[in-house]
Amino acid sequence: MEISGKTAIVTGAASGSFNLNGDTITFKAGRRGQGLYLNAGSGGDITIQGSVGVGTALERLFIVNARNVIVNGKIVLSGDFIQQSGQGSSEFKQDVTAGREANIDANGSITFGGAVQSDHGDVTLRVNKNNASGLIAVNSVRVLAGDLTITEARNATFQAGV
Repeated sequence: MEISGKTAIVTGAASGSFNLNGDTITFKAGRRGQGLYLNAGSGGDITIQGSVGVGTALERLFIVNARNVIVNGKIVLSGDFIQQSGQGSSEFKQDVTAGREANIDANGSITFGGAVQSDHGDVTLRVNKNNASGLIAVNSVRVLAGDLTITEARNATFQAGV
C-alpha cells in the first residue's frame, strides 16, 4: 500500500476492526508532517501484517484507539510513535524505531519481540497494574537521548540490557 500526504484511517463504528494486509506500508518521499493515524474504536482491533515506514521513513504513527494492536513487521519513524487508549494488548513482533518519542498506553499488555529504540526522545510505557496480565515484555531497549519510563505495570521483563 502506498500512501501520500497526511493520512487518517478511521472505522465508522466503535467496534470496527481493520486489517492492513499490504506487504509494506510505504510513503512517497518522507516529507515532514506525514503521519498515519489509526482509530478502530474501543472494541476494534488493528492488525498490520507488514512493515510501516521501511524504505522511506514516516514521521509519525498515531494509534488513537483500539482494543488490540498487532504489528507483524518493523516500524521506522523519523518522529513519534504514540498509542493512546489501548483497551487490550499491543504486540510489536519486530523492531520499533522512533526518531523522537515512543509513548504506548495499553490496558492489558505491551510486548516487543524485537528492539524498541528512540533516537531523540523518551520511551514511555504504561499498562494497567490491576489487569490480570499487566505485563510489559521487552526484548531490548535503546534510548539514545532520553529516558525509559514505565509509568504503571504489574510486571515488566527485559530480555537484554537496557
